[in-house]
Order: sequence, then structure tokens, then C-alpha cells
Amino acid sequence: KSIRFVSRYMDACAGALYTYNREESLCELRATYAFVERKYLSNQFKIGEGIVGQAAVEKKPILLKKIIREEAVGNTGTVSEPPKNIYTVPLLYEEELYGVLEIASFETTDDTKREFLDSSSQIISTALYTAFQNLKIKELLESTQKSNETLQIRTEEVNEANEKLKAMNDELQAQSDELQAQSDE
Repeated sequence: KSIRFVSRYMDACAGALYTYNREESLCELRATYAFVERKYLSNQFKIGEGIVGQAAVEKKPILLKKIIREEAVGNTGTVSEPPKNIYTVPLLYEEELYGVLEIASFETTDDTKREFLDSSSQIISTALYTAFQNLKIKELLESTQKSNETLQIRTEEVNEANEKLKAMNDELQAQSDELQAQSDE
């Protein structure tokens, strides 16, 4: 929804939203707008690799101008032209990277549109942060539930062992009482 809303407002010819995978230090393509896959385009970028990776490492927006056909093309049903600008924005929440937003447009990306994209990136970053936190909470909850299940199984095993020990103790007490009775006789 975010990439679609931002792309429509920007009159974009293409848009891409990448999320940051911390374990692998990669920005991975998650959502697109009017995106046409091509052989030479990647769906993931290492930190510092390409404009997406560079925006991620610098944690600053990058505006590309004077794009040539070999670098990028915006496709419609009637035209296939290079965009005038590509604006790439890192998605940061409290200075921590959560993704990268990239918007290509046939129109010039002026100050007003850049301000809109910068503001939108803050909202999207907050949403990504919240989604990642919810995912962590879900994982912790599942882990806790598994631990509780394991604990419950072990508690049942200990209770069974206690019951056996009690039965053995009762039997030993009975034998002790019997031996005492025989001794008294």
C-alpha cells in the first residue's frame, strides 16, 4: 500500500520498496509499483552495492538525474523511456535502517516532492519498525509457548516419578512395618 500510494502521488513510472535483512546485510525487494523485471536488475542489494545499497550505507537520500536508457527505463503500454529522476530514500527509524524506498519518475523531482518523499519515508519506517517488532514479539511468544509445553511435559514426568517414588516409599514403609511386627513377635 505504501509504495502504491507514494508512487501515485509522485506520478512515478516505477517504484520499489526494499526491506533490510540484518542477518545477511541485504536490502531485499518486498513491494513494487509498475516494476518490470529485467535480467540485469537485482532483487537484493548488499550494503554499499548499487544506489539502493549506497543509500542504505550512507543513510541519506540519493537523487539521480540525466538517466540514460541503458541505466533505467520506465515502461507504459505506449512508451518505454528513461525516467528524468530516480529518488532513493533510506527508511530509518531512530537512525536504524529498516529498508530503502526508490521512486523513478518521468517528471523532475522538485523540492516539494522530495519533502513529501522524506516525510513519507519516516511514516513507512515507523510502520516497518512496528511490523518487525510485532514479528519479534510473535517469535518470542512462540518460543515461550514451546518452552511452556516442554516445561509442562517435564513437570508431568517429575510428577510421575514422584508418584512412583511415593508408591515405592509406601511399599517400603509397609515392609518396614511388617518387619517391625515380626521383630516384635
